[in-house]
Amino acid sequence: RERAEVAVGQQEAVLDLAPGARWITDVHPVTTVSAPDGDGHVVVHLPIHSLAWAQRLVLSLRGEAVALEPPELVTAVADGARAALAAYSDRLG
Repeated sequence: RERAEVAVGQQEAVLDLAPGARWITDVHPVTTVSAPDGDGHVVVHLPIHSLAWAQRLVLSLRGEAVALEPPELVTAVADGARAALAAYSDRLG
């Protein structure tokens, strides 16, 4: 299958995908996909136009994807997850 090319000035996210999120490689253009590890995880390089979009994508995968790069995305995902959990803290405690 053809791989996407990263346009000049375009960012690229590096994501660790669990087997339940590997469908991402079928619906989004990726530049590289690693061979699956022993647990079936793959590391993908995904061109992105927006950190906000990438953050929403990772958060929507509910733990099946981990952002590895760029550092700004890693921070944005962590911040988003903390904010989501904080919204429920009153109801959980």
